[in-house]
Amino acid sequence: MGAQHPPAAVVPELLLVRDCLHCCQGGLGGRYVQYSGGEAVPYDVVEEYREDVEGGTKRDSVVPLSQRQLIWKITKVGGLVRRITECLNGEHKKDSIVHDAIRSACHKEIRSCYRVIAVLEGQSHGVGKGEGYQALTLRRTLVWLDETRQRLEIVASCLDAVQTVGGGEALNVLYSLSQHGDSFVVQTIASLLNSASAPYFMQLEQWITHGVIPGVANLHQLGRGQMMSSRGVKDIMPGQRGGEFMITKLRTPKDHPYDDWKDGFTLDKAAQPSCMRGPMANDILSVGKQAYFLRKYCDDEQEWNDAVVQLQHAGQLTRVGSDFSAEQRMSILSQLIQESKQVMGEKLLHVIREKEHMFEHLENIKRYVLLSKGDFVRIFIDLADEDLSVPVESYSEYTLQGHVEKALQTCGAVDIGDRGLLDNIKVQRVQEHQYTAATDIGWNVFGLGYALAREDSPAAVLLDPASMNTYGEISSILWSMKRAEHISGLTWHRLDAIARDLNRLRSMEREYGIDAASIVGAVPLLMRYLHALRAEISQFVNTLQSHIVYRVIEPAWKKMLSDMMVAKDLDGLLESHAAALKKISKGTFTDRKKTKSVTSDSNESRATLRAALGAAMDVHIPVENLSATVGDTVDAHCRHLAKVRESERLGIWNEDEVRQSPPSISEETVEEIKRSAVQLYGIFSRHRDMFFANLPASMRENICR
Repeated sequence: MGAQHPPAAVVPELLLVRDCLHCCQGGLGGRYVQYSGGEAVPYDVVEEYREDVEGGTKRDSVVPLSQRQLIWKITKVGGLVRRITECLNGEHKKDSIVHDAIRSACHKEIRSCYRVIAVLEGQSHGVGKGEGYQALTLRRTLVWLDETRQRLEIVASCLDAVQTVGGGEALNVLYSLSQHGDSFVVQTIASLLNSASAPYFMQLEQWITHGVIPGVANLHQLGRGQMMSSRGVKDIMPGQRGGEFMITKLRTPKDHPYDDWKDGFTLDKAAQPSCMRGPMANDILSVGKQAYFLRKYCDDEQEWNDAVVQLQHAGQLTRVGSDFSAEQRMSILSQLIQESKQVMGEKLLHVIREKEHMFEHLENIKRYVLLSKGDFVRIFIDLADEDLSVPVESYSEYTLQGHVEKALQTCGAVDIGDRGLLDNIKVQRVQEHQYTAATDIGWNVFGLGYALAREDSPAAVLLDPASMNTYGEISSILWSMKRAEHISGLTWHRLDAIARDLNRLRSMEREYGIDAASIVGAVPLLMRYLHALRAEISQFVNTLQSHIVYRVIEPAWKKMLSDMMVAKDLDGLLESHAAALKKISKGTFTDRKKTKSVTSDSNESRATLRAALGAAMDVHIPVENLSATVGDTVDAHCRHLAKVRESERLGIWNEDEVRQSPPSISEETVEEIKRSAVQLYGIFSRHRDMFFANLPASMRENICR
């Protein structure tokens, strides 16, 4: 038989313990235990010292399998340290303040691990050796490092989970992992979450008090459609999300206060911490926008500075340490939100109401756009009727703007030389109806709008371009009604003038014996028909105007002003104005949405109303024709009788001239005028009935009541 190896001696356990402690620091290992690179077994006994399966060995010393298994468990700590360190120093690590805090907490855990290892190394070298001293064994080392190993496993899992998500989203991931049944796991992740959330709360404070988004410098000074990041200026398109912070700045089509307020910022739901959902998140968004708005759109930052001074909890989230509990931070944050919501809201309302003269602007809109100032309306119609009665292609906004300014000065609205109101009231060409034809006149597209002197003034958030366009459409329909009313009045005066001409003929009948009845023929009957036509049109226009003014505009405007007086923030102002404008737009049939009725459509109502008002404004045409006919006939008879009187006075009798009396009004002429009037009434009545048919029953009853 061959020579047999003598039994190998077992490697001293203390040497194995020292090698394991060195490996637990994430090193390459020692003489007996070294880094193997395996995922399940990162460290293992050097191959030369492993016990052979058949009991043999290549060395005189050997590590039994039982000790080798203990070494595997102990050195998992070193594998976790290497794994965490590689994640912390990796090239693809996330760059955010929250991830920096997470990495700092991980380093803290590793340092805590090193302290435990240092204590164990001291014991392995006999430090503190005295009575009752027990040598450090592999099993004792495993027990000592068991809690550390568990903590590092939890930390490594958390670090892997947050590697690819943004800062705000990382907090949600940690919170989800903390929902665990094991109290040790909950405690470990809670400590990590508390450290990670501290900078996020500081970011929230900067947003709430300064209107600043993390990583964005001089946000309130940026140009149109840009935001400043740590890497320079870039565009932020709607829909882009980084997951770093719960508030995202979006690019708006125009650098306008209203667009900035309504669409400039949004909540990034992925980056919202779970404890800041629902109303609280909306409050955070709102109060930060208030600070941002004060800083960007007010002439100076004094109002904002005054507001920050009044915030008692400002700065507290920045001053607290990492050991401050999340519950305490949430309490301070809630109080800061409520304070800022009140203080910043009051300051912003003060700027818009008082410094920007919001109520004066609204009063001007009511007077000159919604036409509540009657003398201005009457003067402007007198000045501009001729220029607005031309075809649309001859429409001159420049000329009409001059008429507007003259009407404002004539009615005493402005002093000569004062450009304030003159620059606010602007002629607006409205293309809201789709049936505009080449034969339409200027009145069909004319309206008045309101423009602020500065497009970026704080008050522009209320009087935004979309609202001004709506006001222009409302103004256009109101001007059509006012002109129809004006023409109805002129028509009455013209019919009265015709009656006076007929009375002149009757007086000639008594004086000279002419037959007035045969001269005028069927004119009195036509007069009665035209009076009835004018009265019906006037009744429709006046009833409709009365409904719009007293049941739509006045109640909506009164409620809007009362709501604005008690509004607590800018959103309250905007909601009050939007609600009033929506009600007025619906009541004047200029809204774009379909009504609840299946057969009613506001677009159809608006079109038929326009057509009915167009027919109403043409009522003067047959009256003017009749007036001209009657006037010419009466004037001809007056001239003829004057010649007769002159012949009698001179004693010269020109029988041919005297006997050739002027002709009477022909039946054909009267019939033609009546035919045009009947046709006009047919157009008016058809569109009026269609207009009423397209209205909801309740609105129809209110107008006809």
